[in-house]
Amino acid sequence: MSYIGEISSLLAACVWAIATLIYGQFSHQLSSLQLNLIKGLLSIGLMLIAVLMLQDAPVEFQTNHIYILMFSGVLGIAVGDTAYFASLRRIGPQKTLLLESLAPPITGIIAMLFLQKHLLLTQWLGVFLTIVGVTWVVTKSSTTSDTSTEMTPLLTNTTSSLTRLDYKGISFGLLASFCQATGVVLSHYALAETNISGLWGAIIRLTAGTFAVCIILMITNHKQLKIISALSKLTAKSLKLLFIAIFIGTFLALWLQQIALKFAHPATAQTLIATSPIFVLLLLFMQGKKVSSSALVGTLLSFLGIIFIFY
Repeated sequence: MSYIGEISSLLAACVWAIATLIYGQFSHQLSSLQLNLIKGLLSIGLMLIAVLMLQDAPVEFQTNHIYILMFSGVLGIAVGDTAYFASLRRIGPQKTLLLESLAPPITGIIAMLFLQKHLLLTQWLGVFLTIVGVTWVVTKSSTTSDTSTEMTPLLTNTTSSLTRLDYKGISFGLLASFCQATGVVLSHYALAETNISGLWGAIIRLTAGTFAVCIILMITNHKQLKIISALSKLTAKSLKLLFIAIFIGTFLALWLQQIALKFAHPATAQTLIATSPIFVLLLLFMQGKKVSSSALVGTLLSFLGIIFIFY
């Protein structure tokens, strides 16, 4: 049995974990829409270069599948990613990733209701265990070493974050999860029914989503379209970090996500992609940092869930 979709999902989770932490550094230097526009434009260019290098010629497919991919891009990227960045800006990566863990069950319900895509009972158990494990890691974990590391904000609870609730930030996070889930199901339908490659699927979705972001900026605040001016305010180091985040977090992650959605059940793919906090924890461990026992419990639960999903 081939596990191309599931493996692609885990790889996407790994690269997205790194990118999320880097993006968090720019949440107060660039607006959510600006960040979404910049990553979209640069990633489209990278994907077109990849198409030429891989000689991935577009295949013939029905126009309605293109429209579905475009709509999923507008919903998942223009609306969903902008809401995600807005949530990241207001409540930080920890709570944003926690709210993102709601996307897999929403994806499963939507796929079951509208596409008649059903998971086995053991797979639903895997989805449940994985989400519980990720939620446990995000809410309970903390590092016991150097708190200056860029990765600790994801795993560290502060008194202020526990006592203050930003309802607008939470609403953005919930909106991002719903848009992400709906976009994933639409994308799965279009990709699974055609010979469209994961790379072309990513290009179509990203182009439609980025174009929608441009329209939103033209209507709401056209001054934010001056992205060159916004980027010029960043240091050389910040620009390099931003490029790295876009390369791995949008170019690679979106490409891997589309491959996952083409070959795996959308709820399974979304669940495995949602394991990104676990990969952050593993990165910390590989750096020699000590993590709490509760973090290990959450990690073991997630791995147990992944085993059930693959079973």
